[in-house]
Amino acid sequence: EQLIAHGGMGSVYRALHLPLERSVAIKILRPEFLADATARERFNREARAAAKLKHPNIVAVYDSGHLPNGSAYLVMELIEGRSLREEMRAHAARLGQMRPERAAAILSQVCAGIETAHRQGIIHRDLKPDNVMIETSSSFTGDSTERVLVLDFGIAKIVADGVGDTQVTQSLGTPLYMAPEQFSMNSSVSPATDVFALGLIAYTLLVGKPYWLPESKMARSPIAFALH
Repeated sequence: EQLIAHGGMGSVYRALHLPLERSVAIKILRPEFLADATARERFNREARAAAKLKHPNIVAVYDSGHLPNGSAYLVMELIEGRSLREEMRAHAARLGQMRPERAAAILSQVCAGIETAHRQGIIHRDLKPDNVMIETSSSFTGDSTERVLVLDFGIAKIVADGVGDTQVTQSLGTPLYMAPEQFSMNSSVSPATDVFALGLIAYTLLVGKPYWLPESKMARSPIAFALH
């Protein structure tokens, strides 16, 4: 129906599931991420793993497949809300510095989703404000509730294994929320990789700026980041 977002990994569209008459989100990955049969099989495996994650703070995956041009798609739960990055900007414009209580309310839900994934052996690898969504709904009493959801489980692993860490860094953006081991060819990621990212997100929420400033040498150079 319409383009929702476009980034280094691909594009997200709002769509309608015709038989069920349900709105969904379709994420289409760029063809180069799945250039060979091994990468496509890895996508299928990771998509199945992501679909098994059932938690209120994880965006549900309904279906997956491949397109004739070699790209792949995921059909996901459509979130009618805003990203954590958008929330940070709006909050700063209206209220200034985010209070610890507000940051804790957001991060507690993110941590609940991440914990569930880790218990099932799935590491996110690309936690950042853009991959966290906030959805607000109202009850019949007029009270509003917030649900915080994590996006893109498994996708970062597919891309990292398929095209190499250097290209991943370039395609996913600056390494502001990535752990040092993600830039080392001799290190493997673990649940601690996501915990590191969560700490950097918490810092950004509470201080109002990333721990690594975008213009700093540390943020621009993955090698310097890893050595540090």
